[in-house]
Amino acid sequence: MKTLFLRVLFGTALALAATPAIVASSASAQSIQSPLVAFIPPPPSGFENTMPPAVVEDLNGMEPSAHHSYGRSEPGAKGVLGITITHPSPADLQSWLEEDRPLGPHPMAPWMVTSRVKINDLDAYLSYNEQGPGGVLQMKVGRVLVGIQGSEVTPELIIAFARSMDTAALQKY
Repeated sequence: MKTLFLRVLFGTALALAATPAIVASSASAQSIQSPLVAFIPPPPSGFENTMPPAVVEDLNGMEPSAHHSYGRSEPGAKGVLGITITHPSPADLQSWLEEDRPLGPHPMAPWMVTSRVKINDLDAYLSYNEQGPGGVLQMKVGRVLVGIQGSEVTPELIIAFARSMDTAALQKY
């Protein structure tokens, strides 16, 4: 799970940095493609696109990951959402299928609380910060993994955004 979490965070960091070598919408990176971009949902109400979807090459030789970020529509308003859709390495997939995460406060960071939630009849894990709004939702959909990161947003908004995905189509992918 730690590997998956780090992959999602790494993919998010790369996408947010908008390095020209990884952004599929830039002229120099048009050769990097991922059909996973089609499964990224539109921004939730009150949010707008902050940059074009980014595609990050997978160093494991698997299909590239897709990432997209959204910011609040209102100028100066706080709140960011990011979504990453990726293929796991075989070791990550194994852990997703066999290991349950401990629920409740994290032993090393008690302000971080993990809960299991349902997203369109799929199990997902939501880890959120009780001291301030923000968190990470992770779920397996078919053969891909979805990570949604939120900063200065409520856990309910992260869950609602996840539910806006067409998980039925993504499961068939």
